[in-house]
Amino acid sequence: MRVLIIGGGPSGLKCAFNLLQLGHEVFIFEREPVLGGLARSFELHGTKIERYYHFICMGDTGLINMIRELGLDSQLRWKYTRMGVWRDGKLYPFTSVLDVLRFPPLPPVERLKYLWAAFRASLRKDWSDLENVPAVDWLRQEFGPIAYEVIWKPLMQRKFGPYTERVSAAWIWARIKRLADSRTRFLKRERLGYLLGGSETLIGKLAEQVAAMGGHIYTKAQVDRILIKKQARLRALCGRLRSLGRCHYLHCPLASPYPTAP
Repeated sequence: MRVLIIGGGPSGLKCAFNLLQLGHEVFIFEREPVLGGLARSFELHGTKIERYYHFICMGDTGLINMIRELGLDSQLRWKYTRMGVWRDGKLYPFTSVLDVLRFPPLPPVERLKYLWAAFRASLRKDWSDLENVPAVDWLRQEFGPIAYEVIWKPLMQRKFGPYTERVSAAWIWARIKRLADSRTRFLKRERLGYLLGGSETLIGKLAEQVAAMGGHIYTKAQVDRILIKKQARLRALCGRLRSLGRCHYLHCPLASPYPTAP
């Protein structure tokens, strides 16, 4: 089966890798000059810098298994991390349970409420009932309005700006849960991982493996249009390679596929 993949980020590259293992013919089309998507890097004075920061949590089993499969486990490093909260011109440590209990901007009762909410969130397994709940409402309810104003509101507004009210509680819970899983126990310190060389190491290895297995990778190749033919066959067109041919299936790991939709 011939598969056309739009987007050469981690999702597209891993999809290509898996399909090639199954014996399919794969073509990747990436509109940018380099692969990686949101995990790509740029060069600064001879050093590769990630465009956006990334880290690996201890519960990211899919990613960790992929790193091992690619033979990169020797380049995986784990580090105990520290976190702080900047409030009223001062940086307060906010890494451990003890740090929270000593956190002056929150009244003592609110500190206990915060820890209890974080603990409950770490135990939750299912996100589905949070999908249509605004994160702002959920955070206020679980952590309390004072903790929301002191801790969560500044973080949410700086990350999402005018879209803060539209963020799902499922998103923020997933972030809390993912980081909680990077602690061996709730009272233990957080431990996060990274690859030597950053995400560029993973992207480069995936691209190398895809090419070695016979996959076709095109950069600076934006797909301008997708034509749907009979029997669910597709034809993708781009300015650089006018016709990319027919395929039986299209994987589209994009933030929004609408610009190329028929």
